[in-house]
Order: sequence, then structure tokens, then C-alpha cells
Amino acid sequence: MNEQTIEYRLDQIDKKLDSLTDLLVQTQTQEIRLSNCETSIREIKKNQSAKTDRWLNPLVSALVSGFVAFILLKIGIR
Repeated sequence: MNEQTIEYRLDQIDKKLDSLTDLLVQTQTQEIRLSNCETSIREIKKNQSAKTDRWLNPLVSALVSGFVAFILLKIGIR
């Protein structure tokens, strides 16, 4: 092998290593973004659950109380 061929092959190897390094950096960046998105989604779900509980529990409680009062009035009337 002559020196030019060796230089050419080494340059090709360097280019491929640079390409692999770029891919690795992109993959790590995407993993960080996905992790941040997952954290945000968990927080959003948690906040929505808390908001739903704020109005759903009193609503269900009022409906059950109204139903019980209705039954008691029907029983008391007879």
C-alpha cells in the first residue's frame, strides 16, 4: 500500500467517525427532549386530575345527597 491509499482510508475512517459522533449527539439530544416531554406530560396529567377532582367530587357528592334526600322525602311522605 502506498501512502496516498493509507491517507485516503484514514480520511474515510475519520469521516465515518465524525458521522457517528454526530449521530450520537443527535440521539442524546432527542433522548433529553423525550425525557423533558414525558416529564411535562406527567405534570399536565397530574394538574388535570387535580382540576377534575376539584369539581367532580363536589358534583358527585351533591348528586348522591340529592338522591338520598329524594328517597327520604318519598319514604317520609308515605
